[in-house]
Amino acid sequence: MTGFHSPLAAFLRIVTALAAAAAFIAADLAVAQAQSQSCAQITAILRGIERNQAFAGHNGIVEELRARQQQVMQGERQWISDGCQQMYNAGQAMTQQCRSLAQIITVGRTQVQQLQAMAQEGQSLARNHQAMMADYQRNGCDAGQRGSLLDGMFGGQGGYDYMPPYDPWASQQTRRTVCVRTCDGFYWPISFSTTDSYIAQDAIQCHEMCPGTEVALFSYRNPGEEPEDMISLSGAPYRSMPYAFRFRQEVDMSCSCNTREPAGTLTLAEAGGGSQAVVALGDLSFPLPQPDPRGPELTVAEAIHIPLPRPRPRADGTGAAVAAQPDREGTELRIVEFGDREVRIVGPETPYVPEGAEAP
Repeated sequence: MTGFHSPLAAFLRIVTALAAAAAFIAADLAVAQAQSQSCAQITAILRGIERNQAFAGHNGIVEELRARQQQVMQGERQWISDGCQQMYNAGQAMTQQCRSLAQIITVGRTQVQQLQAMAQEGQSLARNHQAMMADYQRNGCDAGQRGSLLDGMFGGQGGYDYMPPYDPWASQQTRRTVCVRTCDGFYWPISFSTTDSYIAQDAIQCHEMCPGTEVALFSYRNPGEEPEDMISLSGAPYRSMPYAFRFRQEVDMSCSCNTREPAGTLTLAEAGGGSQAVVALGDLSFPLPQPDPRGPELTVAEAIHIPLPRPRPRADGTGAAVAAQPDREGTELRIVEFGDREVRIVGPETPYVPEGAEAP
């Protein structure tokens, strides 16, 4: 009996162990399958966002938006300076140039609205991309954390491997962001201490602070590094840039964040034996109005001599009495002695002023 029960007990133990292993494998398989589905969905969303043109070309869209806005503003200024607005208000027929300007302004405004919508879409996609990357790491979808029991036993390979774009700031903690002007390398701070979640906002703020020229966002560790160690969003060092610290050697007056297009120039031109002021506005130039030669000739009036008023004489014919000036050097001097010095009192009589000594 003992020999019969020993194989049976061993068999039962093997069956129990296999059942427990099967249950454990089934549980791990369910977890791995759920994780695989979740990671596959996240990976598909990330790849879809990165293929979106509004996300991939966000920087180019922002630059194009700025250029179109400048073009529309220039067209509107020329529309007013050429008198097209006055013609439109008066109901007059538009010239060919005014019609061309109207078309440029209308098309430009439509393009500005479209680019603004694309820029807003790119910002929204950037925020969604950051949120999905956080879910990607939290679910252990990266290659360093996705290994499961089944992968170790059978060498399984998940179909959700995702290689995110190289991010030079991913291994950094808090950083200080600065905005760099590419025309002379001058930079100013944006955020004293920030993280990856707010980098896009700092980049937008950098462009908004300097609309007159091209700028780029740089950063360096804070604490731990100096401005000389800052890098761009793509990881390029500031020192390697051709404009690095150029503002320390030279001053470029044309490099400014608030550049304004000249409204026009005023020059003198020879006309009819004389000079005439001419205003140049872009490709247009027109003379300033001159006085009508048919009008009355202007003469300069001579100054009229007006005598000053004299004192009114008296009834007896004698001149008016001249007011006598007070005698500052009177005979009675109020002098007091303070130590070895004599001081003259010129103020009014008060009980607090000592009596003066008799003059010698």
